[in-house]
Amino acid sequence: MTILLTEKEALDRAFKALRRSGHIARQNHCCCGSCSCAKISADVERMPPERRAKIAGAVHYDRQRGDVGPLRKLDLMFGPVEIDDVQYGKGHAEIAAAISEACAAEGLATFWDGDPSRCVEVLFQGAYSPVRIRVPSGAEA
Repeated sequence: MTILLTEKEALDRAFKALRRSGHIARQNHCCCGSCSCAKISADVERMPPERRAKIAGAVHYDRQRGDVGPLRKLDLMFGPVEIDDVQYGKGHAEIAAAISEACAAEGLATFWDGDPSRCVEVLFQGAYSPVRIRVPSGAEA
């Protein structure tokens, strides 16, 4: 079965899949990247150690980045979460691959140049352009 989604709906589904796979995945989170990173770190710091150990990584964009605008791309900040010199989550390349896979499963293209200090870009045709995805029989649409 093929379904038609807007790119926004497809992004929502990709973030949902990332959360299911153990990532902290936040959309339109906080005012800016610095505040978003600080809030995620504070949230992880309050988690019990056994829950921290299950974190696959973090991916997020803030309200400043949330407006796709004329460039038709959305920059996703990502990486492991570090608290008191302890890293929670996988490495940058593994997290970037998980983001790309989750987005591709929803019909969205991504780009990352391999530099851990750079964002993964989600490339849009238009803020609400339709994308077609194939949904396996019996799967949630």
